[in-house]
Amino acid sequence: LFRQGCKPNEIAQKRRLAVSTIFNHLYRLIVTGEISAAQCVSDQVIKKILRAKKQLSNNSSLKDLKEILPEEISYEEIRVVLADKKLS
Repeated sequence: LFRQGCKPNEIAQKRRLAVSTIFNHLYRLIVTGEISAAQCVSDQVIKKILRAKKQLSNNSSLKDLKEILPEEISYEEIRVVLADKKLS
């Protein structure tokens, strides 16, 4: 469904799964280099995440990053962006 152009929330709805489950699957594909975070997260969100990451120390947690980002950016989006080595 993802390769057919469906967004993570659409896939979750169609498959009756949690959006977090879909992002876990996408995370694995990003880590192995099969897809990029840019295919499942908007450029605007990617830029915000990377900008926020630069503000924190290297040993900061995902929670620290989430706290300085806008509320609408999810942990799942942060996780897949950080997993994409091409973006960091």
